[in-house]
This record gives sequence, structure tokens and C-alpha cells, in this order.
Amino acid sequence: MCLGQGYVHFRVTKILLCLPAVFRNFFLLLCFSHSVSLEASAFGPARTYRLAIMSLTRWGVAGCGKISSDFVNALQQSGDEENVVVSVAARSLDSAKQFAEKFQAKNFYDSYKALADDPDVDIVYVGVINSCHLSVGRQMLAGGKAVVMEKPLTVNLTQTRDLIAEAKASNIFFMEALWSRFTPTYKEARARLNRNELGDVTHAFATFGVKIESVPRVSQKELGGGCVLDIGIYAIHFILWVFNEEKPLEIKTIGKLNDQGVEMEVTAVMKFSNNRFGTFILSTSTNLPNEASVTGTNGTIKLKAPFWCSEGFTSPTGDFSCIAEPSDRKYFFDNSQFLKYEALHAASCLKQGLKESPVMPHSSSLLLAEVIEEIRSQLGVKTA
Repeated sequence: MCLGQGYVHFRVTKILLCLPAVFRNFFLLLCFSHSVSLEASAFGPARTYRLAIMSLTRWGVAGCGKISSDFVNALQQSGDEENVVVSVAARSLDSAKQFAEKFQAKNFYDSYKALADDPDVDIVYVGVINSCHLSVGRQMLAGGKAVVMEKPLTVNLTQTRDLIAEAKASNIFFMEALWSRFTPTYKEARARLNRNELGDVTHAFATFGVKIESVPRVSQKELGGGCVLDIGIYAIHFILWVFNEEKPLEIKTIGKLNDQGVEMEVTAVMKFSNNRFGTFILSTSTNLPNEASVTGTNGTIKLKAPFWCSEGFTSPTGDFSCIAEPSDRKYFFDNSQFLKYEALHAASCLKQGLKESPVMPHSSSLLLAEVIEEIRSQLGVKTA
């Protein structure tokens, strides 16, 4: 049950205070079991207990792989007691059970449908393989669950349009989990761009190269592979984000496909209005600098590597730093502690009754999918 936020005050009479400690402790434990916190203070001749009733956001997790593990670790490390993971699902019951035990989730399933039907869940983080995003997303929406879908939203533009249309028709909160723009570094960079500290912005540039060409999720078409979907989405997102979600006037792309017909190396240039340009380079065979920059007539903001989860940037108006919190938890990917920001944002949207995020709205996901489709089509990738 999702309790409304507020406070309940009640006075514990001298009779209760005179009860044996075991009974008083049982009463307090009962309160805690209903997701309330207690503060005791002296108040008049009797003692007053203040019950703070927390508005819980109950999370489900679809997919129990590395990114889901990082997401839950970040959410739990945030210390926000109003967000709790209650249920998880995977294709294997054993995997779901192990994941549930690791993160103290009470329910675990070997069926995504069962998670969608779980009455204890308000919102689901979907961290399954790319090729399953559409089917799992649909199941969650059909079950009335709000959804935070790991990027890419789907594997092609048609699926993305369909899934967003279904979310709108269902009147349910739905957001693509493109965590970069929720981080402090991106928020500060956006604030400076909005204040025109760089003057007129003319160029955006990003590189993303890591040795992952043999990783199945990247190399295999049936799993939704391709470096644009896996890592290039961050570079494309960065450029579109810099230019305030403007649709490029022109895109030129070159690259290399593997024997399954998915892209492994890509370089692309996007032209925007007023002769502004965005350029990115992707590689699955070479480690690139993995930095990003935005340049204007007054200088350059350069995001430190890894730019998609950067801990800061250099700027002519002053450098910025935000270090990921140290943790004893095991994270699989760089700076995954920052995943907490998208999770807490989604929970806040849910409490406000929003159906899409003002930070990552549906229009941003649609534009991103459209640009990705054009880039892959130019390379000869069959996206349907």
C-alpha cells in the first residue's frame, strides 16, 4: 500500500507509558512495520510521539543483470528510505531469487508477466536485453505499472513510437533511463549553457570507444546489437542535448559493419541551423578518449571521461567537480552511483502524478530514436 505523505500526531497517555517495556516496544515495532518513523519529545505533562508516514515508492526490477544490479545498488546507497525494491523478475527463477536475496526484495519471479501483475509494485525499472524492451515494456504498461526503461528505449523508431503511444494511451508514467542528463555535471553544464557563458555555441563533439566488439549484446543482431544502440546513444544524446533537442538539418555517416550486419565503427557529423555542428566517433575495437566538449564563441566546456557519467568539467568560467560517492558495494560500470539521480527523479514524477519526465520527455526519446535510425540506415543496417 502506498501511504500518503503527512504526519500523524498522537499523545501517549501515562497509562501507556506505565506499561511494561515489552508492550511499549511491540507498539513501536508495529508502527515501524507500517513504514513510519518515530520521533519522541517531551510535550506537556505527557509524552508526545510524532509519526512521520512516508510516501513509499515501491520498485520492481525486470532483468537481473549487471545494469539492474548497479541501478538497485545506487538506489539503495542513496539512503532514500521512501524508495524500496520489493519485487524482481528474470528469465531464470534462480537468478531472480539470488538477486532478490542480494537486495532484500521480498518477491521474485521467473516471469515478467508476474512482475507486471504484482500488486505490491508501483514502478518498474526495465534492464533486460535490448531486443526484449518492447515486449517487457508492453507487459508492464498492461499491468498498470509506471516504467523506467533502460536505454535504448527500443531497437528501432517504429517500436519506440508504438511503445510511447501505448504509454500515453494507458495514462501511465513512462521514461527512458538516459541517466546522463540527471547527473550533477550535466545539470551544471546546462545551467551554464542557458546563461550563455560560452557565447554562441557552434560545435559539440564526443568520442566513445571501448573494446567490446565480441560482447554478444553488441555484436549479435538478434539481441539488438550495434554500437550505436549500445554506446553511440550517449554521444548522439549529448549532441542533441547541447543543441536543445533541435532536429539536425543533415547527417553524414561512415562506418563498418560486422558479419551480422550491425555497426561496429561509426563516425558521423550532424548539421544544425545557423551552421552549428555536432560530431561523434564510436569504436568497439579501440579505446578512445571518451570525452565530450561543447564550444562557443567564448570558449569550451570539456566533460571529463567518461563523458556520459562525468564527474566534472573544465570551463572558461570555472571548473566543476562532483565525485561519485565511495562505496563498498560492487558496481559493474563506471560511476554507476549516479544512477540514483534518474531513479529519484522518476519517483518524484510519480508522486506528482506526472506521466512523463520534464527532464527526459517523450519528445526527447522520439528525436533520439529518429536520429539513431537515420544513422544506422545510412550505414546499411536493417533496423526493422
